[in-house]
Amino acid sequence: VAGYYALVTDVTTRVRHERTLATLVDRCPFGIYVVDAELRIAMMNDAFQRTTFAPVSPVVGRPLEEALGALWPAPVVREMVAAFRHTLATGEPYVSHGFVQRRADTARVEGHEWELHRVAMPEGGFAVLCYSFDSTPLRDAERALKEHETFLAGVLGSITDG
Repeated sequence: VAGYYALVTDVTTRVRHERTLATLVDRCPFGIYVVDAELRIAMMNDAFQRTTFAPVSPVVGRPLEEALGALWPAPVVREMVAAFRHTLATGEPYVSHGFVQRRADTARVEGHEWELHRVAMPEGGFAVLCYSFDSTPLRDAERALKEHETFLAGVLGSITDG
């Protein structure tokens, strides 16, 4: 009987931890998703489904290349998928540097910081975990600041020259 209660307690604790982790991932303000060994989107947090991947429905279960192709131009998609393949095959993490691209679906220029990590799956094999942060507002603010600095430099230059 004591063994039974220990097993029930262990299972209950594990379920609580899994629910807590699922809640944390889902409520995370940046994108988190998993791409399986067949390069299909196996899981994606709600925040990313509602924002960046909103035009892709359903997204979970869809081939990565197809989902990304709904958002980005073909050359960009090829580079992104190649990074996923490389991380999956080698285990080497990938970190984007200054990813700024025009979206295929909206023609809006967006910036995203994203990184890839290979993870072991509970049922065996590997998958790729992607973390992504939409840095578009930061890039827009940087551009506005540079424009303002240029404007002020011109005004100050005309004052000191005059």
